[in-house]
Amino acid sequence: MKPTADDSLRSQLKILATAIFSIAILKKTISGRKWIALCMLILGTVVTQANFDYVQNNVNSLGLGAAICAVLTSGLAGVLCEYLLKAGSGNVTMSIRNVQLGVPSCLLGLVALHFQENEALLSGGFFQGFTSWTWTVIFLHSLGRVLRAIISESNLYKIAFGPYIISDSLFPQAACS
Repeated sequence: MKPTADDSLRSQLKILATAIFSIAILKKTISGRKWIALCMLILGTVVTQANFDYVQNNVNSLGLGAAICAVLTSGLAGVLCEYLLKAGSGNVTMSIRNVQLGVPSCLLGLVALHFQENEALLSGGFFQGFTSWTWTVIFLHSLGRVLRAIISESNLYKIAFGPYIISDSLFPQAACS
């Protein structure tokens, strides 16, 4: 598979991991119809993105293990975040929870950036190498996240924007490949 196909499949596996963790931690039930939809989503991604003429004999087990860990931790983080937001104290708003979760992450990211890429950061700036495609992908992913936040509040929006949210990462990948 091509790198974009790997990313697309990993993205769909995150959805499956999130469903499994939601059942285990949040005690949610998922109907058989939704399980079929999840499996069809993953199977469809594999079939459309796979290059069946390409044979790779060497599987990088470290990379595969890292990808599986990324999928599992992403799904677990999403479910635990939902658990904390819904089961937390009732007097804390969603905005305050977002700040509580976002500020430490941003600070850790900036510290890591400072130690790993300080020279490049000082010489070229933070946005060095960003192209119009980079900004397009950032915009589409940001729009998807905003829509997800809106959807979590209303079932009406789930119906209206559901297809976009499932495919928000497929369009930039298809355009770039």
